[in-house]
Amino acid sequence: MTAGQHSSAIKECLRCGSCCRQGGPTLHLEDLPLVRGGHLLPDHLVTIRSGETSYDPLTETFRPVEQELVKISGKNSTWTCRFFCDDKKGSCSIYQFRPLECRLLKCWDTREVKEIIGRNTLDRVSLLSPSDPCLNLMAAQEEKCSYHRVNLLIRELKENPEAEDLLDELTGIVRIDLQIRARAGKDCSVSLARELFLFGRPVFKAIAAYGFRLYEAGPEVFLQPPVQP
Repeated sequence: MTAGQHSSAIKECLRCGSCCRQGGPTLHLEDLPLVRGGHLLPDHLVTIRSGETSYDPLTETFRPVEQELVKISGKNSTWTCRFFCDDKKGSCSIYQFRPLECRLLKCWDTREVKEIIGRNTLDRVSLLSPSDPCLNLMAAQEEKCSYHRVNLLIRELKENPEAEDLLDELTGIVRIDLQIRARAGKDCSVSLARELFLFGRPVFKAIAAYGFRLYEAGPEVFLQPPVQP
């Protein structure tokens, strides 16, 4: 049984791990003590930036999110929650300190968890010190690498795939995004895990779902547009 299905025959968790394998939970205001207490670290988290395409459990579709979300990241390049212990017991390594969505989720009755989706969610700034040196880089990324602009360019390129100026602008956004991440690594010693929290997924990885591919030519990177049918 997968998360979201309802069965009157099941009234308790079977510890099958289906919910955990579908992705880590989004953090809410009620989860702030878990971060402040050190049970959840920035390196455990990934940011879904506003406008980025992500799975919506309410509509069961992939669509741009309306607000920034901070989630527990996956493991081994999968969506499976990093704290899920993939063993016969199907246990959680932070069960005592699991986030609100995990505490509310019942695969046989998802009404409680669906009621809080999108409400009182945490964002990056609420989890960072006001003096964090990466705040300016994060602001620059939001200004110059907005997913709302990225999505508009993708839509326009779909209608006019030969428009080189649109592809050039999208390529420029990808380059700036990578440059900001490189600067964070150099100036602030940001690890890859922390990068996913501070800046989310690289733009080029997010738009790969639309058929765009990154390639290198000398010191520069370029985007290869989707192959037209």
